[in-house]
Amino acid sequence: MLIILIKIFITLTILYVWLLKINSPSPFRAGETLNLKQEFAFYGLSKKIFYLVGILKILFSLTLFGSLWLNQLSAFSSIGISVLMLAAFFFHLKVGDKLYRSIPSLSLSLLSIILLFN
Repeated sequence: MLIILIKIFITLTILYVWLLKINSPSPFRAGETLNLKQEFAFYGLSKKIFYLVGILKILFSLTLFGSLWLNQLSAFSSIGISVLMLAAFFFHLKVGDKLYRSIPSLSLSLLSIILLFN
């Protein structure tokens, strides 16, 4: 049951950020950026990378949700999410963000790694 809750939590969190809060400020955004696009620019990343990461995060989160019925999808999506979230964590460190801003990315990465070993 815990694994199911973790999968649902990760899926809903990623979809919430990338579909509903994409243009909204957040206390977890890097620097003083007001939306995700500004945050990627703050990291020195291009708009192409922004869109690629967004597509991948949505794809991996939907695939993770699908793994509730087809467990073979779990490893693929968990690896993808953990890699992208670890990258986000390191970008927060790279720009010298306050540590609390990297907690969501690190947490989602660790939860995805837990799924890999289940």
